Amino acid sequence: MTFPIFQPLQRISRSMSYNLQVLGRNPWGEISGSLGDLGTLLPIMTALATAHSIDFNSTLIFTGIFNILSGMFFGVPIPVQPMKAIASVALSTKMGREETMGGGLSVGAVILLLSITGLLERASRLVPIPIVKGIQVGAGLSLILNAGAGINLISFPCGWEQLLWAILATTLVFATSRNTRFPFALMIFVLGLAWGFPGTFPSLGLQKPSLSPPPSHSIYTGFLTAGAGQLPLTILNSIIAVNQLSQHLLPFRAAPSINSLGISVGLMNLIGCPYGSMPVCHGRSGGLAGQYRCGARSGSSIMFLGTLKLLVGLFVGDGLLRWLQSFPTGLLGTLIFLAGLELVSVGRTLNTTAPDLPHSGLNVDETSNLIPRGPLSEEIAEERWILMTITAGALIMFKNDFVGFAAGYAYLGLLRLQEQYLAYKAR
Repeated sequence: MTFPIFQPLQRISRSMSYNLQVLGRNPWGEISGSLGDLGTLLPIMTALATAHSIDFNSTLIFTGIFNILSGMFFGVPIPVQPMKAIASVALSTKMGREETMGGGLSVGAVILLLSITGLLERASRLVPIPIVKGIQVGAGLSLILNAGAGINLISFPCGWEQLLWAILATTLVFATSRNTRFPFALMIFVLGLAWGFPGTFPSLGLQKPSLSPPPSHSIYTGFLTAGAGQLPLTILNSIIAVNQLSQHLLPFRAAPSINSLGISVGLMNLIGCPYGSMPVCHGRSGGLAGQYRCGARSGSSIMFLGTLKLLVGLFVGDGLLRWLQSFPTGLLGTLIFLAGLELVSVGRTLNTTAPDLPHSGLNVDETSNLIPRGPLSEEIAEERWILMTITAGALIMFKNDFVGFAAGYAYLGLLRLQEQYLAYKAR
């Protein structure tokens, strides 16, 4: 008999055993993979810190700790990334630190409540796999389309020099694509730091985050202004899609459950935001895809990244900010492009080995009428493909995950109405 209090410890023990095995087999792949999602993290974190919407030092320390704990508990390269809807609103409306923290705290509290009550996992069962994959494919295409333009969010100059950087980095990646152990993400990151070197190293000294929770009215304002728009994005792409993508990329590992991901997101924000840390989630599913594409196969990759962030946050802190502001945007764009490329590729398994198909060996989700009892017919395969495409297309068109989700469900609802009408007519 196993007491519930020991179950998390047993999971950590199993995850750490797997992490050490993978790290021993391919250390450079894990280190390179840890940097695979920096194309998303660095621009947004730097922009928010420059706008005084977050505390840069606290963000490094707390996200580093969360990286380490996520790697220890999940045993897969689940990233810790900015809540992008909150970040976008904070940057476009020049939200202050208190309102930004209020948005993160409110979203974290709601996600934690839904996870503890089990409502989050129940809701996830109602989302058909074609819609989940549509969100992933749409997010991947969005990353590819915005690999260059999206970085302009932080007002970096982007001219022919940045284009040259992107071409050189992409050439390096594709020229070594068949060598899965080649640490191209590590090389790109080191090259970017060397190019943006400010001339003198930032001064060293122990940095301590300070507790300064936002007042209640800032939490209310932050939720209405940015948090409400973040909720569907976090639930769909940071929790449900990450769970499904983990099953797809690492089928030999137990994927993090919906509830455990939700609890993790809730706790990260309730702990970090009172200290001014950036509101975070487990990334759009592109974060996991990017780290996998760059070589990560276990939690040791993000534990390495977390340790690096924690040490820099404790002893360098704000001194790193000016250095990061000089990082070539062309290199960041390359990392974003690669994350998008990996994420788009998950759509190819929709009608072959998707987890809702009877022959996949996984549980069949009976909430969708598009799941057959036997082999896929051409008609059902086409309907599933169209459902995924409509979801992805609406997401790209309106730049909103929830709109893509709603469009997919609208199409699915019309299909069901047609089925009912034909069944009624056949009587």
